[in-house]
Amino acid sequence: MGEAYPRAWPDEVLFFSPSFNLYKYDILRTDVLQGLVPGMGTHTLWMPPLFFYFQAFLFQFLPISLEVVRMGTSVVGVIAIFFFSEIAREFGIQKNYRVILKLLVLTDFLFFKISHSARMESLCAFFGILSMYFLVYKMSEGKEVSRMRIFFSGLALGLSFISHPFALAYTPMIGFLIFQRKAFIQKNLFYFTLGFLISLSFWLVYVIPNFELFQIQFGAQLGRKKELFSFFSLIKKFKIIFSEFRFPIYKVLIFLVTIFFLIYFFISEKVHRNWKEFFNKKSLINFSCIYLFIMLIFLILSSESWYVYHFVFPLSLLLVALGAEKFNLYFNFPWILSILYNLLIYVSFIYFNIIQIDMHKLTEVYHKQIISIINGSKTIYLQSIPDSYFYFLRHKPELEIYEFIPGELPIPENYYKDKIISFDAYVFYEPSLMNSVLKKFFETNKDFFHIEKIQIDTPKRADLEMKATVYVKKSIYEESKKKETHL
Repeated sequence: MGEAYPRAWPDEVLFFSPSFNLYKYDILRTDVLQGLVPGMGTHTLWMPPLFFYFQAFLFQFLPISLEVVRMGTSVVGVIAIFFFSEIAREFGIQKNYRVILKLLVLTDFLFFKISHSARMESLCAFFGILSMYFLVYKMSEGKEVSRMRIFFSGLALGLSFISHPFALAYTPMIGFLIFQRKAFIQKNLFYFTLGFLISLSFWLVYVIPNFELFQIQFGAQLGRKKELFSFFSLIKKFKIIFSEFRFPIYKVLIFLVTIFFLIYFFISEKVHRNWKEFFNKKSLINFSCIYLFIMLIFLILSSESWYVYHFVFPLSLLLVALGAEKFNLYFNFPWILSILYNLLIYVSFIYFNIIQIDMHKLTEVYHKQIISIINGSKTIYLQSIPDSYFYFLRHKPELEIYEFIPGELPIPENYYKDKIISFDAYVFYEPSLMNSVLKKFFETNKDFFHIEKIQIDTPKRADLEMKATVYVKKSIYEESKKKETHL
């Protein structure tokens, strides 16, 4: 789908920028935030670095583009499915149900959408799943988990963590598997911790010399997470989780049907009489229940829609586990319903976004309209969806591009105030979300700006809503129009 779908997202720019600088100049800087977030012109410390190195590695061999990174993360997502299926195999699940498991994840539209984004969710999930795989490897043969595999499990979890801090969600699952494999002894924990610290050290050697900047950048991220946690109610957090799915009400119904069958399973198996046996039994349904519950807890704590990607795996596993362990036609109903839902989602997407419209053409029209308005500008501040950054790189390489402060991190305004009001042009997909400093600036200086709105008409059910409000300094806009008239 290239850059057209998913729509180019500001996050993708923020992760692309340090990766490109790492590849080209051997420095991990985020120049699109230079002067807006402390230290970004020299160091990128607000996120762990592995995904930046992953992108830079791709650029060594492949064209430097958003499409290349998206294909790379998609491949990582598919490899993660393979190891995920192998975990199910170690729990004794038959081959036909492992095929169903792969289909459930592969056909999940949310999996496609997020794994095909230039973000680190795929990489984080891959190493988290790999960490679990090392602990269950050869469990089906009744073999004990070796210290070497425990070491590699720690190594993989560390790599997951330096991909994205959400790897913390995999830690309770790792602890549960170590406990279940009766490997919770001091020597094993030493090997696991050693592996984890070796991976983490690749980030620590970068963080420690720049610890003050790390406190500012990463601390701002933590501050934002704290604000999100306190801002949303529990009901709103569940809405965030399920709203990431297309036709969320149907996904909620499938989830509730699955929970109903799960409760019936527990009652019929008399699990409630012996919870200790439940936790000790090497059963896929036990594992998937705990996995799903832990992911739900962390999604509620994080309140971030992107992280719902990690929810796809345990939910798919639970759907398969119900059918595989009960050997009952009725218990196969949830996964059958889920696959039908997945396929209908794809049919809907193809009809509204490919048959009815040309996403690539409309996206190009959108970017061209912005260029026609900002023509003559030397600097631009973007807060647009789809983000025009990648289009500008190709068609206006001389333009100095800056991105909005991600998630409006709690950075003291005295740091960025002078910079943020200095640009020639600004693009906002939703003016009400603009930075408070900019709101005041435009209110008092609106006569100095040409303001123009863009709206590309698309069907209501299409995923390609494209609108923007563009601010350009009047002097630049008028000079550009004079040149066009003379031509």
